[in-house]
Amino acid sequence: MLSKKYLIGAIALLVIVVALFSGLRMSKASFDGVIRIGVFAPMDPNLPHWESGFLPAAELAAKQINDSGGILMGGKRYAIVLGYAHEPYDVETNTAWQTITKQSIHYLADPDQFNADIIVGGFRTECTDLAIRELITLNQTGTKTVPFFICGAATNELCYFAHSTNPNYTRYDYVYRVMPTNGTSLIYTVSGTIKGYLLADNGILTKLYGKGSGQVVDIAIVMEKLKWTETMWNLLVENVTTRYGLLGFHQNLVYSYRLSPDPAPGEIDTVLNDINASGAKLLIHIFSAPVGMEFIKAWGQKQVHALPVGINVMSQAKYMWYNWTNKDPDAKEAYCEYESHLMAMGTRTPITSRLVKFWDDFATFTGGKWPLYTGYGIYDFLMSLNETLPVLNTLDPEVYHRYVCPLYNASYYRDAPNGRFMFTPIHDIFSKDFGPLWPAPNYVRSMTVQWLDGRLEAVIPTDQTWSKIYCLPPWMYPLIWDITYDGYVGVDDVVGAAENFGAEPGTPRWDHRSDVTFDNYVGVDDIVGIAEHFGSEWTPPP
Repeated sequence: MLSKKYLIGAIALLVIVVALFSGLRMSKASFDGVIRIGVFAPMDPNLPHWESGFLPAAELAAKQINDSGGILMGGKRYAIVLGYAHEPYDVETNTAWQTITKQSIHYLADPDQFNADIIVGGFRTECTDLAIRELITLNQTGTKTVPFFICGAATNELCYFAHSTNPNYTRYDYVYRVMPTNGTSLIYTVSGTIKGYLLADNGILTKLYGKGSGQVVDIAIVMEKLKWTETMWNLLVENVTTRYGLLGFHQNLVYSYRLSPDPAPGEIDTVLNDINASGAKLLIHIFSAPVGMEFIKAWGQKQVHALPVGINVMSQAKYMWYNWTNKDPDAKEAYCEYESHLMAMGTRTPITSRLVKFWDDFATFTGGKWPLYTGYGIYDFLMSLNETLPVLNTLDPEVYHRYVCPLYNASYYRDAPNGRFMFTPIHDIFSKDFGPLWPAPNYVRSMTVQWLDGRLEAVIPTDQTWSKIYCLPPWMYPLIWDITYDGYVGVDDVVGAAENFGAEPGTPRWDHRSDVTFDNYVGVDDIVGIAEHFGSEWTPPP
């Protein structure tokens, strides 16, 4: 019987054949020409990014642009036409997937095949890196230059090393990142969330689990063993004394582990048992592969006494909150409840009015699905073309490069769905702000969201009107009537619940902690319950 890894590989081989014959899609309006956008993305059914990200978002943007008359350029109107090619799961050890990656790029870029003017996509770092290098080779030997816009892979190295250490880095002038955030902003946000909030002097975990005069909290770190996590592993585990590491946190690293994307039977259980035995109260987890889904599911089933905070790409989709075995929304076995991870939006979080409109449009277009970051990365890019090309009046990549690159045009920026958007000199996304606060001018940034009552609630930054409150699972902190997490049920807890009276999930005043009866409504029974436990105290475990 084929293993899961090789089954996915077989699926990938079939999907690339379908991709090679993908149809062209455009509205019936009359246009003077077309702009061909090649979408390079994983069509893997085990990942949510195709049907909840790349595909519907690209088609939504193309439909909206085409229905409004297309892109005006040089006095003529052009329709967006989409072509698709498959991105495999990994290419480091699988030569067949390396071949598929190259075939995909050839199909999209070759003038005798799809003949793309632009390629956008890329999810896995290793595959995106290979795709870019293959495209650059084609650009050098072909009749035209096809730019590549990354809207998935987060690692900064895809831009940094390409432009800074490659002696022929000018070949990368037409490579950009348009995903909402990059690797640096992700690690900064993880650090900012932990240092500035959870393990601050008055942080939740510091107050409840701090030990000794330094209020030290024991922590564990688990990351998947893939190329994109290497920098984070070095910064958080191997070089914790650097300014990028955990120095200065109220922390003591008691456990660390790199988990294979295809773990051995029982390996996840062993890791979680070791975390519980270590006494860690904070679990920093970094995952992009489906293994992250199984890891956090096991965490919830075992009720591990460590709050999971970090990155779990698979835990962004709507169905993840439910039973991952049967994906039955009526089952409501919320294995990932209380998990928090990085995103650039929560559940319809009103960062800007543009993001709310995109969320609603996406949900209508897909029949109720939630958009993933890869979705609005590609959507935002296509919409940016609709704003930029009428100014440039050309598809010439060199003209575009000189318009958006700050080395030539330092004043270029635009409004993206989740904030202001601009490029760095090496064409990476500019993501300035991180941590618990969000100072002006609100550039695109990553946030920390927490699963609470089946919603992704933004908990970091803390200073926005739409920001919610971090919560601990009741098996970690059983004094649920202490909604201020200060170890004592007092007047402030009664008043806090009263201020949220009548709130329910999705409303502005909703605070999960005030719902001590867990019925998704803050009512009289919650206030009475807190009052009945007035004066109760919590003694932390030894």
